[in-house]
Amino acid sequence: MGQFQQAEKLYEKSLSMVERIGDKNAEAIALSNLASVYASQSRLSEAEALYSKALEIQKESGNWQSATTYNNLGNLYFSLHDLGKAHDAFQKSAALLREHLGDDHPDTSSVLSNLAYVLDEEGKNEEAAVLFRESLENLKNTLGINHPYVIRLAERERSLTKSSSGRS
Repeated sequence: MGQFQQAEKLYEKSLSMVERIGDKNAEAIALSNLASVYASQSRLSEAEALYSKALEIQKESGNWQSATTYNNLGNLYFSLHDLGKAHDAFQKSAALLREHLGDDHPDTSSVLSNLAYVLDEEGKNEEAAVLFRESLENLKNTLGINHPYVIRLAERERSLTKSSSGRS
């Protein structure tokens, strides 16, 4: 049995257990975890349905950690090249993270960089560069300048800055 199949079976078992005990927060987490496994297997419509169900549960309970589910949905929509839905999901995630974790938190910065990728794909290079820069500065402070993610983001921000200045 492959790792994805094994993970799927474990998350299905976990989901069944939390549904039986009625723990809605744990159910949302289990749904989101199972959705991530489906997304990794390119079972995108199944993943979307589970993320949406998890989000419903989180919104009903007022759980701000729906920010993670919004981010996961944003990534799913981005992979489907549904930029409008990706943009919306990342904006909702960023708003929740800013409110509950602050502007400088690495999770907030990571979602902002995801939103910047969407803006870049939408052809909004200057807006994307601003968000990449903001995210990059925050991540440099928290992760350090030599972190692989920071380096990758810096390269992307530089390429956007070059392409934006080339059109001026």
